[in-house]
Amino acid sequence: MKTKLLYIVIFSTLLVFAGCKRKGSELAKFTKQPKYLMANNKDRQQYYNAYNQVMELWPVDYTDLYIPVKQGTAHVIVAGDDNAQPLVLLHGMNASSAMWYPNIDKLSGNYRVFAIDLITEPGKSEPNTAIDNSETLMLWYERILDKLKLQQYSLIGASKGGWLAAKLAIRQPDKVEKLVLLSPAQTFIWTPPDKALITNVIYEIAPTRERLEKLFGQMSTHPDQISPDFLDLFHQATKLSAIDKILMEMKPLPDDKLQKLVMPTLILIGDQDIINNARSLERARAIMPNVQTEIVEDAGHFLSLDRAGYVNQKILEFL
Repeated sequence: MKTKLLYIVIFSTLLVFAGCKRKGSELAKFTKQPKYLMANNKDRQQYYNAYNQVMELWPVDYTDLYIPVKQGTAHVIVAGDDNAQPLVLLHGMNASSAMWYPNIDKLSGNYRVFAIDLITEPGKSEPNTAIDNSETLMLWYERILDKLKLQQYSLIGASKGGWLAAKLAIRQPDKVEKLVLLSPAQTFIWTPPDKALITNVIYEIAPTRERLEKLFGQMSTHPDQISPDFLDLFHQATKLSAIDKILMEMKPLPDDKLQKLVMPTLILIGDQDIINNARSLERARAIMPNVQTEIVEDAGHFLSLDRAGYVNQKILEFL
């Protein structure tokens, strides 16, 4: 009887290790660096160098994946245990997946994290064709998730990534287990047309370091705590970014769409956020069936940078 039990234990252990190896090997085919990252373009190489510099701030091991699909190649940064529950991250405008450097340690300690660079912005994703509407972009995300074999996952989106995350969750309500929106832009209310918005527009049109510092002073309550390397990456991205037609589509989601977000949802905004305010959360609570909301004190629009420790804690408690 003991011998039989020993064989069962050994056989079960081998199955577990074989499963882990098979799962890892499936992603290994996506680790080859694509040729476009070595393009002979001074501005692009300067941007990639800045990106790599910010990734030095990541305190955990990670793997770069380059996943080809019909619309173009997706750069996905993967961190965390192979067998942990999957968690997908969608970054803010011109921020790239490198922006998660203050959050990745805690998130990847509990989840298998997949941070996807938006293909319509500077990053390490690369389109094959024009992606000029959100429908095509959603198909791109869905094909990436299929290739990653993520049948169910939780989803976090910040700012513009919050709007995209909400759109994706509406399309995949059976796959998105939980949804976290960090100051989602243009999702519940229009961005208030104030002085800060004008500063943002001017910076996007004519990006200079002086305007960047002014912008971050309005978007963050602690701009002095944000890594200079990240500021440089953000600035390089803005100089490279083209007109994003999807940005023109971004407007508050209608009631009938928001009602489809039936999964447990957490919405966090900063108390000094220039993109959202209490009305954002009031509308979410009035329409969405399963939502928690909070205004984070001493935080601006970049609340995952301003109050990283607190935001990490709230996300993990929710998930």
